[in-house]
Amino acid sequence: MNIHCPWLLLTLGQVALFDSWTVHHPQTIFAWEGACVWIPCQYKRLNRQVNQVHKLEKVLLYQNYTFDNNSKDFKGIVLYNDTKMESSPSKHGRVTFHGDRKDNCTLEIHPIHANDSGQLGLRMVWGEDKWMEHVSLNISATPFPPYIMVPTEIQASQSVTLTCRLNFACFGYPVHLEWSLKKPETTTTSTTTTVKNVYTESNLTFHPEWMDHGKNVTCQVLHSTQVLSENTVRLDVKHIPQLTIEASSREVRTGDSVTMICRVTSSNPDYSKVSWVKDGHPLQEQELTLTLNNVTKDKSGKYRCRAFNDLGLGQSEEVALTVLCEFP
Repeated sequence: MNIHCPWLLLTLGQVALFDSWTVHHPQTIFAWEGACVWIPCQYKRLNRQVNQVHKLEKVLLYQNYTFDNNSKDFKGIVLYNDTKMESSPSKHGRVTFHGDRKDNCTLEIHPIHANDSGQLGLRMVWGEDKWMEHVSLNISATPFPPYIMVPTEIQASQSVTLTCRLNFACFGYPVHLEWSLKKPETTTTSTTTTVKNVYTESNLTFHPEWMDHGKNVTCQVLHSTQVLSENTVRLDVKHIPQLTIEASSREVRTGDSVTMICRVTSSNPDYSKVSWVKDGHPLQEQELTLTLNNVTKDKSGKYRCRAFNDLGLGQSEEVALTVLCEFP
């Protein structure tokens, strides 16, 4: 089963520690068929007697390896073998060694294939001292989707940042992340390749409006102009009630009836109370429909409906009602 959860795996670097050996690299590297993998790696071998750092003499990279008890050494498919260590980067077949003889053991495999999934063995040699480091690859047949991180609460008119993260980064196979939101926003994209994390990330910062509630926002992964994968989240934008008024008439004669309907076009969370005001003064009615029967001249004025939810008060636009006198 393929797992692509950055918060579970990539935040934990793999550290090999034995006596005076230390090797650091990400615990698992993710990619897909036809892409590449970049494996950040750092090492250190401290001479216990003279307290000096030895230089690396030989590097091998094994696939499908086992330990041979007879030869007391590892055997398997050799993807990389460099005994000279004269220059960097050094490429053998699909594998490029970007490290050095001092502290860098970074590797790149390009292209990478789904059947490369599993454990690689990085063999490093200092004279008679040898070390085998296990590197885990998780290579899927097709590009996997990014993960979108959303704040626990989004409120209208307040700045919010969405984060799209893809558990992949390789300089030989550049990807970029693109958002679907079409409004004024700020996006920042970064690539992280450290011994603890390997990922590509894009942050989208914008000010949502109440109309954005329920909208879908998609983050796409592109290589050149080709869309490789995507993920979508639905925005849950908290906002005060949004109201409109419909009046049966805005100009009547004395004795006529008028009906005004307050429509709650949106409220998140739900509204709990409705009220009416006339010329800024509250009325007794607390229903969505306000009916004025047998109106008199004093009913002329500006009417507005209001509704409350946990975020506060929302109110409609004003409706001006004019009552004309009926002459005999």
